[in-house]
Amino acid sequence: MWESLTLASLQQILIDKSKARVGELARVPRHISEYLLSKFDGDTVKASNFIRKYCPPQSDSNIILHKIMSETSLESQPLLLLDEAYVTPLPKIGLYSVKLTQLDLGTEIYTTSKIVRDNLAILRHGAWGTIALAYDGEGLLTGKKCIVMVGFKPIETANADLNILMNARRELALDEWINLLLNTCGVNPEVYDSRQKLLYLTRLLPLIEENVYLLEFGGRATGKTYIYRNISRYTRIFSGGGVSPAVLFYNAMTKSLGELGVRDCIIFDEISRIEFTEPSEMTGKLKDYMESGMFERGVAKQIRSGCSIVMQGNIESDYNEWDKLLPKSLAEPALIDRINGLIPGWEMPKIMSSETHLSKGLGISVDYFSEILHQMRYISVSGIIREKIELMNEPTIRDERSITKLASAIYKLLRPDLEYDREVLEISMDLSIELRNRIREKLHEMVPEEFSSKPIEWRFKNG
Repeated sequence: MWESLTLASLQQILIDKSKARVGELARVPRHISEYLLSKFDGDTVKASNFIRKYCPPQSDSNIILHKIMSETSLESQPLLLLDEAYVTPLPKIGLYSVKLTQLDLGTEIYTTSKIVRDNLAILRHGAWGTIALAYDGEGLLTGKKCIVMVGFKPIETANADLNILMNARRELALDEWINLLLNTCGVNPEVYDSRQKLLYLTRLLPLIEENVYLLEFGGRATGKTYIYRNISRYTRIFSGGGVSPAVLFYNAMTKSLGELGVRDCIIFDEISRIEFTEPSEMTGKLKDYMESGMFERGVAKQIRSGCSIVMQGNIESDYNEWDKLLPKSLAEPALIDRINGLIPGWEMPKIMSSETHLSKGLGISVDYFSEILHQMRYISVSGIIREKIELMNEPTIRDERSITKLASAIYKLLRPDLEYDREVLEISMDLSIELRNRIREKLHEMVPEEFSSKPIEWRFKNG
């Protein structure tokens, strides 16, 4: 079994998954808690104490403000925090606005180009790191008293080398590799049967392949949102509420790209509760983006993005009626046809008990795994698929694109060393076609005269 491997390179990236749920570690995203565990050699006490000291809860925001105002200045020792920072340029005043995601201090925080210059990630999608805050009581920076981020040191994953993972994969059988991936995601592989394991891993496809568009409907508490919030630092989750074109595409007032332009994947959680503030503009731009991988808005022209999109919802019965959970502006054939596939989340078991359902063993450290998924987005195995596979039953161009994209993502996940593996290619094709056929079936139901009722099938070329 993979737990007993002595491969030195694999040991560099393995971590005891149960430790990441201990004490204060449970308060931060998994990729941060596991980074800290690696930093402190698996010592949960030291890692928890670090979080307790530098990542205070929201209830302590007034205490933190008091400390900044009474104990710091631009010339003195700043207050250090561990948090995720987002920075927005303010060209009218020549400064940058800072937003913290874990600790909302209820006041504006500013920083300078000197700090941003060496940390461009805080402009693109935000970044976790050690943040140094000081009080400008004399208004030297803005002309008024304010809090200033005077330093930022990003958390950087050491040795995010794809070769480590590639070498580890060559040492393992396929079922061992799948179990390792499940443990990496933080769930106990013993709870899932072989099909459920693969379905769970399909949630990773938008993170390992560019421009993947998926739907998933299933029961509550099956881990739909958890995996995106904890596995990758390059995601953004919208949980109901309003979403505007400015937030998603381009903000003309701030002259900044929206989430589609800076993320690896955006997730619409509880899609039936999402409200688009400008439905007609949003739907038109989404259709254009999902077709071309580019978008335009205002002065922003021909913006290319590889951002994937996941739309999720809860469904307990009538699984074939999933289209009724989509907002009316999205429940049209032209948009649904652009969705690559539908994950049958209703087949997944509920995560009822941490003792039973969550990982107890070793898995790949998420801070490392997150970076590997990010790197592999720029690799494609579509050439292997086109060379070896033939699709049957009159697939459309969108069918072909969807199946090729999904199969490429599955193959990379199961064979990150990219060596040719007929068994993995069969699994990739079977699963990708299943996901796409659910979309095809719904399209035929909606517009029978335009979309075929025949499910797509496949075979190897030349046997």
